[in-house]
Amino acid sequence: MNDWHYFFHHVPGNLDKSTYRIFEPEWKAEILHWFSREDIPKEQKEEFVKALVDFEDGCGDFYRYRAFLLASEALAYFPECSLGDAIVKQLLDWSYVYFGWKIFPLRVRDAAKAALELTDKQRVIAAFVCFLHNTETRLALRWAAEKLGKLDPGNKNAIAALLLLLQVTQDSSTQIKAIRSLGEIASGNEIAIATLIHLMQTTLDKNVCYRAIESLGKIGFGNRTAISSLLEFLQINRGDNICFDAAKALWQIDPGNPAAISTLVEIIATTRNGSLVGRAAKYLVKSDPANLAAVAALKERIESSQDTGLLFVSAFYLGEFNRGNKFTNSTITQIIQTTEDTWTSSYIYEAFGIEAKISPHNKIAIAAFLQILETTQDECKRLRAAELLLPIDPSNEIAIFSIWHIFETTQNEWMRLICAERLLQIEPNNRTVITALYQILESTQDEWTSLRVAEIMVEIDDNRQKGLDALVRLIKTTQDGGILRYATKSIERLYSNNKIDKPLLDRAMFSLVESFQTYKDDDYESLLLWISDRLSQILPSDHLPKIVIILKHCLGEQFYKSSSFRYEAVFNLIWHCAENINYPAFYQAWHNY
Repeated sequence: MNDWHYFFHHVPGNLDKSTYRIFEPEWKAEILHWFSREDIPKEQKEEFVKALVDFEDGCGDFYRYRAFLLASEALAYFPECSLGDAIVKQLLDWSYVYFGWKIFPLRVRDAAKAALELTDKQRVIAAFVCFLHNTETRLALRWAAEKLGKLDPGNKNAIAALLLLLQVTQDSSTQIKAIRSLGEIASGNEIAIATLIHLMQTTLDKNVCYRAIESLGKIGFGNRTAISSLLEFLQINRGDNICFDAAKALWQIDPGNPAAISTLVEIIATTRNGSLVGRAAKYLVKSDPANLAAVAALKERIESSQDTGLLFVSAFYLGEFNRGNKFTNSTITQIIQTTEDTWTSSYIYEAFGIEAKISPHNKIAIAAFLQILETTQDECKRLRAAELLLPIDPSNEIAIFSIWHIFETTQNEWMRLICAERLLQIEPNNRTVITALYQILESTQDEWTSLRVAEIMVEIDDNRQKGLDALVRLIKTTQDGGILRYATKSIERLYSNNKIDKPLLDRAMFSLVESFQTYKDDDYESLLLWISDRLSQILPSDHLPKIVIILKHCLGEQFYKSSSFRYEAVFNLIWHCAENINYPAFYQAWHNY
């Protein structure tokens, strides 16, 4: 096919006589191949590009953007195009420039940034170099330098721009971002390495120092100056989080360095910070799993420490060095039985439960859970022990009885719901449990409780309708962002498991769409953008025109000024519609005929 009109023939006001193969994914490869063909005259290619760039869609510019982005990708196959510089400049503008009453929508910016990686690479590099020399904003300078460095690894202009930014700014946030960017693009660059070393040695800001060390570990592989500087740093600084970072960076640029190993072992042996002990031990388990000094240090911590959290971390990572270690398992069992710290016991349960699943015949783990069920009066501990025991031993009567007992006696409504869910997993249609759920749903004034009951009920064959009704009611009335988030996850999960008739689910889904217009909590409006992303994953294609009709009025200037997050959420969802229905159908939905 030689005539480009076969792919694109726009007759304004007459969809029936027009052709829009440019918007059909199956034709994209053929169109790009057309631009690469030597038997097609340059003049025809220029005409096609110009037609794409000048296209006015008459329905919110969604297809104007798509046509332009196709033209930009065509430059990779037709680099001599006379419009190439203007197209690349427009992509840069869309990626980062304000226009009029708002910045370009996120989806446009993301699409433009992606297009910069698909279009004529040499033009993009030249445009970024020009941009670096002319921009007046530090944020734009850093962004452009980072992008240029990724397009052209080691590009001296990009590295120089970031180094200049570090020289002229005293703002720690800007410094950290520039340092991170150097870590991504300046591998082996001597000046960048020297700059990071200088920052590490002189800055008074710990966060800047940490980021400099982190980036040095990424770009300084084998560099003798970097190695000696990190060694000197470790001699001056002892036992802090930043020492762990320095040891890690030293290992990255000089694998197996004895000073890096000894620093990590010293951290395990001396620090009182359980989290830091865990970080050091975890890194050694991964990088040097046969390290006997680390094993000895962990055993010493277990034998001498009185701190429950530190005890558990030490025991857990000793087990990682030697999985199934009886000394480790017995120590963890003892901690579970004696600790009164809720956070610690919860963390221990989870880790020990994982160990038991990995080793289903682990008698020590099973015995520990059973002893907890038989001796402790703490409902939380008993329930958690039963929950972790049942996957290992699904018919364990003691575990099942314990859950029933808590369900019948607890005064904690949330605890009762957890028990109900576990009991229904064992016996899906148990009428006693289902009746109790009905009573809770009818009496509770707590939205979180209603949500949890609804989520449980939609999984029960004869109660899906009631559960969905409760879910829809919550979505329509709540002003709690957390409720809206979890309700969205529930609907997404229900769509994916195909257990519920689509008409029932569609009602819940459209209640979420309506929340774009009704939700009023300013603190959570950014949540709407997340919801639009989730809806994009589940919306059936036959519903997309209706979405356009419902939400198109939310894209005006006044709407943006009153709520930019709401505007972005709506734009994001309609962009998804434009990507998944053909132009004539979208045009008709936009104009509602």
